[in-house]
Amino acid sequence: MDTGGLIKQARFAAGLSQRVLAERADVSRHALSRYECGNRAPSIGTLTAILAAAGWQIRAELEQLDADVRAAIARVASEPLDDRVAVSRWVSFTELARVAYRVEGLAAASLLGAPLPADHYDLAVADTPETFEALAGLVTEHSYIVEAARRRGPKFRVPRSNPEPLGAQLRAWLAAHCPDGTFWLRCAFSEARTRLAPPDDVSRHVHVETPHGRVRVAPVHEIDVVADEYALRVLRVLREMTNESGDGVAQTPSPGLE
Repeated sequence: MDTGGLIKQARFAAGLSQRVLAERADVSRHALSRYECGNRAPSIGTLTAILAAAGWQIRAELEQLDADVRAAIARVASEPLDDRVAVSRWVSFTELARVAYRVEGLAAASLLGAPLPADHYDLAVADTPETFEALAGLVTEHSYIVEAARRRGPKFRVPRSNPEPLGAQLRAWLAAHCPDGTFWLRCAFSEARTRLAPPDDVSRHVHVETPHGRVRVAPVHEIDVVADEYALRVLRVLREMTNESGDGVAQTPSPGLE
């Protein structure tokens, strides 16, 4: 509430008219009216005198900048790790351990302790032959779906008769249907917007230990999201807290892929 609202609330609570309150506070009625309308801001001394004349006082306390965000991050850190949606949904992606990957975006921030919702994962996978073979194995052995990122995009189908290795077929399919290297990887209860990335990008990650295994997550200073102002503020504070603690929030630094 602004100062005008405080003055008006105090005056109404005391049952005083503007004229009476102005006389008691030793200010002009015109000035009091301007304070209440927000056309002019009183000094701290004048505000204190006006409220005291109405039988009220204000108490001011210093609060650390972004204290609300820090408190929210601390609250997330104190809760069971599996309560984070990004963690509980990872059970569907445990087979990704065979792929060189890292989680990015809002899901990465959530895994690192940010109080932010994430309705899907963002993944980066290394653009290597080994990755395509591993992804093809997920499709054939675990019913994963690889789908073009565009709306109603086609899905990768395993050819019935093709002597070429399945990983090479998947790579050719992605080159034809996903020229920007972005596609959806879907499984039973989760989905991930996935991008092919240089191996060096994927190797830069931290480990988050979850009830469903170790998850590779982008370092907080590399998380980039397009979101609202609050999400950007949370990420900024999370980076500050990571720098302050030296080891981040709910994360353990890792030198790279196993």
